[in-house]
Amino acid sequence: MAHKPTSRWLVPRLLAWFDQHQRDLPWRHDRDPYRIWVSEVMLQQTQVATVIPYFERFLRAFPTLTDLARATEHDVLILWEGLGYYRRARDLHRAARELVASHGGQVPNDPDVLGKLPGFGRYTCNAVLSQAFDRRLPILEANSQRLLSRLFGREAHPQEASARRWLWDAAKALLPAKRVGAFNQALMELGALVCTPTDPQCEQCPLAGRCAARLQGRQEEIPARKAAPAPTQVREAAVVVRRAGRVLLAQRPERGRWAAMWEFPHVELRTGETEEDGANRVVVELMGMQAVVGRNC
Repeated sequence: MAHKPTSRWLVPRLLAWFDQHQRDLPWRHDRDPYRIWVSEVMLQQTQVATVIPYFERFLRAFPTLTDLARATEHDVLILWEGLGYYRRARDLHRAARELVASHGGQVPNDPDVLGKLPGFGRYTCNAVLSQAFDRRLPILEANSQRLLSRLFGREAHPQEASARRWLWDAAKALLPAKRVGAFNQALMELGALVCTPTDPQCEQCPLAGRCAARLQGRQEEIPARKAAPAPTQVREAAVVVRRAGRVLLAQRPERGRWAAMWEFPHVELRTGETEEDGANRVVVELMGMQAVVGRNC
């Protein structure tokens, strides 16, 4: 019977692999907590290759936390344009302003303080503090939770409450006494490069010898996957109002889909309503104005 993975067995193998195979990423060049924080926020829901040029442009514009705090929200969003999930940028900006106002423009080495700032959930807080200050705090995100599920043969979907609690506990139990930031990054890196969602490269994995999923030949099945939600079809009509070479834009509410973003005025079409009828409703009900509505006016 194979032995279960333990910290003493796993840590040296994982760190040795990371030292040899880690990618040369711009936020790994130092342990500046501000740079690490920006990278972690950008990497949420976004691929590394996409993030790199955004990160480099953002840091050129706002090289310090104080520079970011002094910027306008408009300037921050312009540099974020194309990354999506714009609430991340707004929370980053709000948190920077709070840190300048209350902490001298420094990222505090304190999870209780950092965790109360906008955008700092458990993962982001622990990722920044472990990488910047080597705080002994676990992380759990898509790559590490998949890796740990396979390593320990945990079949449940990682987003289920009981499975998630178990995985957080496992990640904490495996933490080394030193190089915690490198260890956390190594978990994510191994998941991203080797223990991939499909076709994992088990022959390249330093932990394969005690991986329960591999030993059972079930690495493609573990962890369980939830079926993708069925798409919801929405029909909308938008109006582009032109006048003297200018166009009219409306700002969305502060909450909900695409919060506070600017767009052409539009409505969701009612059952049986034509696009032209919807467009006329936009003009009358939302804009309170008179206009000639047409497809190519």
